[in-house]
Amino acid sequence: MSASAAFSILTNTPEVCQRIIDEIGSWVEVIKEMCAQENPEIQRRCMQGISNMVASSEKVASAIMATDIFHVLVAVAKHKEKGREEAQELAGKAIEAAVKYNVIAPTRRQLFEQEHNISTIEE
Repeated sequence: MSASAAFSILTNTPEVCQRIIDEIGSWVEVIKEMCAQENPEIQRRCMQGISNMVASSEKVASAIMATDIFHVLVAVAKHKEKGREEAQELAGKAIEAAVKYNVIAPTRRQLFEQEHNISTIEE
């Protein structure tokens, strides 16, 4: 649990975010492993770290969104589960940051959902 806290804190520094991408060969697997934890607090911290990283620079955002982490973010942002609201919000924040950098673009369905404030996915 302390590793996820360190990840969340260290990613507040843009230089560290870039170094994670550049220097840790298994960064994708490590982040995905933290995202998949059953413990909601670990998942929240992981989402906080990813959100920090995506917001840190367009280059880092591009690197992250080019991996399976993008699909994890979408799944966490869409999946409503009691006790995981903060992780869901942070995943959405990371996606929004990537959209602002024009790294990704919302789909027509997402634009429709935003405009009408509804979800087109049955729960």
